Amino acid sequence: MQNDRPLNSFVRSICRQVRLSLKATVLALLIAAASKIGYLSAQEFRSTLSGQVLDSSGGAIVHAQIIAIRSDSQQSYRAATTSTGSYYIPYVLPGNYTVTVSAHGFARPKTGKRPAAWQ
Repeated sequence: MQNDRPLNSFVRSICRQVRLSLKATVLALLIAAASKIGYLSAQEFRSTLSGQVLDSSGGAIVHAQIIAIRSDSQQSYRAATTSTGSYYIPYVLPGNYTVTVSAHGFARPKTGKRPAAWQ
């Protein structure tokens, strides 16, 4: 019986480690599941407006000013083009927009209508 004590304490030690490891694994799985649930439930209802501003020869127009005005509320969004002539306006409400582009060295602003669709 006395020889069984080291074996019993060894077995208890292993069982304790397995229980701790199992608890850590379950906790990690719960955290991972909770983070996915939060991510999936936070769907965005707004849209984006994006495009590229080019001159007549196909060259990018850098630092052109973009103004998008929502037709029904007159809410405006602004952006400037990048070094590739691209612009990106995030989080606009779905609807119809009048988009105006103006750039230094160009005669007058160009305007056009563009819908922002549900995405």
